[in-house]
Amino acid sequence: MGGLARRVSYTKLFREKLSGIPALLVDAGNYLTDERGYHGELRPDAAVKDKWVLQAYDLLQADVMNISSYELRYCSRLLRAQAGSPPARLISANIVAESSEFLSPRPFVVREIKTREGRVVRVALIGVTERNPEPPRGFRIDDPAEAAQRIVATASKQADIVVVLARVKPDEARRIAQQAPGIDVVIASGADSLIEFFQPPTTVGKTQLVFGCYETRMIGELRFYPQPAGGFSSRIRYITLDEVIPDEPAAQEFANRAKYAEEEAQTASKALLDKWLERSQAIGRVARKAKSEYAGSGSCAACHQGQYVKWSSGGHAHATDPLTKRPFEFGVDCLACHATRVAEDDLGFVPGVSCEQCHGPGASHASKPAGGYGRISNEQKLCSSCHASDKRFQLQPALTQIKH
Repeated sequence: MGGLARRVSYTKLFREKLSGIPALLVDAGNYLTDERGYHGELRPDAAVKDKWVLQAYDLLQADVMNISSYELRYCSRLLRAQAGSPPARLISANIVAESSEFLSPRPFVVREIKTREGRVVRVALIGVTERNPEPPRGFRIDDPAEAAQRIVATASKQADIVVVLARVKPDEARRIAQQAPGIDVVIASGADSLIEFFQPPTTVGKTQLVFGCYETRMIGELRFYPQPAGGFSSRIRYITLDEVIPDEPAAQEFANRAKYAEEEAQTASKALLDKWLERSQAIGRVARKAKSEYAGSGSCAACHQGQYVKWSSGGHAHATDPLTKRPFEFGVDCLACHATRVAEDDLGFVPGVSCEQCHGPGASHASKPAGGYGRISNEQKLCSSCHASDKRFQLQPALTQIKH
């Protein structure tokens, strides 16, 4: 949300003072946060922040936004097939849905603007992104230069000007221009540090390359000028978002509400974690008194001391420990793999992956020990229910490590 109030202020000022000049407001990518939890999914507070950022673009009346690899983890929610058509202003030519669960975003859009002379100009805007970080499940990211080359042929037939919005580094932007010479302008937003804060405009053949700035410290104006002989020339300038441009009050109030919503999400995650920890203690006390079907791993130690010692010093016994260290990431879905279910409600779990999480309720067996209890018929299925998302996990080495 940094600089939102000033960006809105500048946009409004431009539209008021220069109402006769047609304008499109676009973003080349990396406008959402990609802050992930331990397992690679967006943290709950990050998802709330991203939701508000997209609402901010409604406030800004943005025309087109490129989905970069940094936006995809959140935008994949908007690309679910059951959600209907993806938002019309979200584009990407090299993000492709590989699952029927999702839809691919539009590779490009064409926007019509009318000049002061009354001429209608069609502008094609194509989106591409670098390939890192890796996409979430159900998507792939193709080579951006190859995707641009493929789409330019189609887009140029429908437009007078072809612009590529690219979340890429300068060298990659040059490669795109070289491989797809039909592009008029590449707007690249690949700066990730102060060292890369500003890249001067350059040209590759007939394609102009312009670069966005780090952390929205400036807003760029790319101006097109019609030439008497036909075609257009273009110029770029940057407007510093400093104290000269005042905050727009309504936008500042919006940004404050967004920050509060993000903090509320963090508070809610931690409060839910605290509630579960308290609930788990109560469940343990009730289970012991009510003679639950769950005996607890401590009951196993009487007959299986060696196995119990190995379990208690391993990762399963301490599976809950990471949850307390990452309170802003906590959700009830964490418990399925980091705790043991002993009751039917959402928080009906006790800490750790106990013996009974894998072998089943053991109270009856503990009271009357007999052979046949706890046999696991399909280790692959059982283990993959929690470890499938871990690319480093290998079943046989893992079974050897916990063999008991």
